[in-house]
Amino acid sequence: MSKITVQTPGRVSIDPITLEVIRHGIISICDQIDANMTRTAFSPYIYEYKDYAVGFVSADGELLAQCTGGMPVFVADSVGMAVRDGMEVYGRDNLHKGDVVLCNHAAVQGQHLNNTVMYTPVLAGPKGNELIGFFAVNCHWIDIGGSAIGSVSYSSTDIFMEGLQLRSIKLWSKGAPIEEVYRIIENNTRFPLELLGDIEAQLGGCLLGRDLTQAMADKYGTVVFLGTLDAILDQCEAATREKIRAIPDGVYQHEAFLDNDGVRDDKIPIKVKVIIAGDEMTIDYSDMSPQVRGKLISAEPTAAMGLYSIPFPTVIDCIIKALEPALPQRVTGAHFGTFSSLSFGGKRTDTGAFFKANDSGHGGWGACATHDGAGPFRTMAHGDTRLIPIELQESMYPFRVEEFCLRQDSGGPGKWRGGLGFDKQYVLLAPCELWANFDRIGCPPWGVQGAKAAKSGQVLVFKNGKQEPELLYKTENCPLQAGDRVRMSTGGGGGYGDPKERPLELVERDVIRGFVSRESAREDYGIEFDSNGNARRK
Repeated sequence: MSKITVQTPGRVSIDPITLEVIRHGIISICDQIDANMTRTAFSPYIYEYKDYAVGFVSADGELLAQCTGGMPVFVADSVGMAVRDGMEVYGRDNLHKGDVVLCNHAAVQGQHLNNTVMYTPVLAGPKGNELIGFFAVNCHWIDIGGSAIGSVSYSSTDIFMEGLQLRSIKLWSKGAPIEEVYRIIENNTRFPLELLGDIEAQLGGCLLGRDLTQAMADKYGTVVFLGTLDAILDQCEAATREKIRAIPDGVYQHEAFLDNDGVRDDKIPIKVKVIIAGDEMTIDYSDMSPQVRGKLISAEPTAAMGLYSIPFPTVIDCIIKALEPALPQRVTGAHFGTFSSLSFGGKRTDTGAFFKANDSGHGGWGACATHDGAGPFRTMAHGDTRLIPIELQESMYPFRVEEFCLRQDSGGPGKWRGGLGFDKQYVLLAPCELWANFDRIGCPPWGVQGAKAAKSGQVLVFKNGKQEPELLYKTENCPLQAGDRVRMSTGGGGGYGDPKERPLELVERDVIRGFVSRESAREDYGIEFDSNGNARRK
């Protein structure tokens, strides 16, 4: 029986077993470093929320592997772009074993300054001098200076107000730390203990990931290892093109909008065009909104970038919606599509030290042709970022969580119902300021194939002693006092198919579980309940 091999042009033939061992090996190394980051980081934004990603990048700056729990916005492709910039700045001859490079430059990575990529060259071979790639960790630094705690503010007018910019700067050189760079970072953050602790976790991840990858390359030989990397990229391209060929050729488009940019109360159009031609897909953003005053959308050089990622979930929803005519059985309803973020910040009453409590809203995802929508999850731009445990929040910050539950009727009605959002209520124990980031209020998560839209999210502030709550969506520096309450309600996902086609027993189950009210069952699904709780169609 002849052995099947993968032929790599210009290199050796790789047998399929070796290819799979190396493919899963480099992913396993990334996952191991991911776990180490969780164990060793200092700030809950890293060890609980997991706002980071671990990756192995080729010698040409191509992303080859990433931890399976990494954020999607880091896949495309912050670590690769940082590495390519570093090679342009230093040249390969000036990147040595033991060098560690930092880059958070918005013009390089297209992200806000908090997202700082750290990477180190991986050298292997008999003499230990063959560059086989770079091991990298992109980590959200909790504060890097700027005009606001946490480096994010609606009032920033340019990138210079948002913090320290590091354009391909060496943190270590030939195995030795550069103390001056550490001092610069330490003196440009409000949280030096936490940030420097996170940096050490990030550094440890880069160095261990480097050593493990080098050991794997030396085990199989650099020729086989590099040949396998080429084969992985070739297989990835072939698989992607095969999926695209299954979509009918055509030009598909959809338009939605964001409520505003946080500065002006004008809608921001989100227009996408998807062009399918054979095995090629083009996503055309040429009709997208130009740069706005807020910190998002079509940024020119030096533009403020603190909220760069706000449009991503809506852009993803629009691409899926655009393809509805081509793939009616594959598309989903829109997901809640907004970061639904809250932050409580200020100074501690006991020590006077700064604090910033970031919390995030998980919401419903859209239903599909075979089942109800999932959730509450984070947006499609976030991946496996998690909720910070309430017990940890209450131990660190001046609030108490009074309620945390699924939000009834938040999912879009359909033959398959959209996923639910949640309600979360906080009571303040000390004065602070509230920052909120909610969108898609005027453009709620739509349904597909005849389904209805889901509910949008919102924030209600109940000031102590006042009867009527204050409704918030995008705001900063909202003063709160002890006894005030903040209620965060996140949006649901859009439905799929005509709600009147939903099986009666599923509606009945949803009502019993509290997912759907009797009013919604009657108005949206055409199902009534008698006084004994028996359901029937109208």
